[in-house]
Amino acid sequence: MKTQKRSMAKKTLGIILTGITLLSAFGGDNSGQKVTGDIKIWSAPSFVKIFQDKDYSTMEEYSSYYTNGTFNVSMYKNEREAGQIILTPTADVEEYSLSLSKLLSADGKELSKETMTVYNQKYVDVSIPSKSQTNSTLGMTPDALLPYDTAVAYGENTGKANQNQGLVVEIKASEETEAGVYTGTFKLKAD
Repeated sequence: MKTQKRSMAKKTLGIILTGITLLSAFGGDNSGQKVTGDIKIWSAPSFVKIFQDKDYSTMEEYSSYYTNGTFNVSMYKNEREAGQIILTPTADVEEYSLSLSKLLSADGKELSKETMTVYNQKYVDVSIPSKSQTNSTLGMTPDALLPYDTAVAYGENTGKANQNQGLVVEIKASEETEAGVYTGTFKLKAD
């Protein structure tokens, strides 16, 4: 019984919160709103479905995601959690790339970028409502996650004007990861 309590206590102490600032290679400031050039960079939790063809800029329930230049992920030790980075360009983007960085806590502890995996969001056009779901959402629905390196190899790291393109960053905390708030900066380049 004591062993079980000790194990649960370790897990509780392993809470990690990561705040990651998204910077664009287009320049601009670090004020939180990331409207730089012809692209809006925003974020959402991994459990929120962001459709490719929906405009979220005026939807009140998405305002905290749409105006935020950071994403946060909370997790325990030995757990994987993810967040979404969404690109919404006003013109077609022929190529984008995401550079990760290590995350550091205030007291110098590190989560290396090797603990992170990036996926490119793929979409499927849902144009016929479900017969069993009267409130089906139609449109370009997030469906599959393609490893980012594979998307680059096949030239699928592109974006269409006024359409959302998601990148999912998954972070893994090991048993050795110490509790704390870890922060860092990722760089996004487009064309």
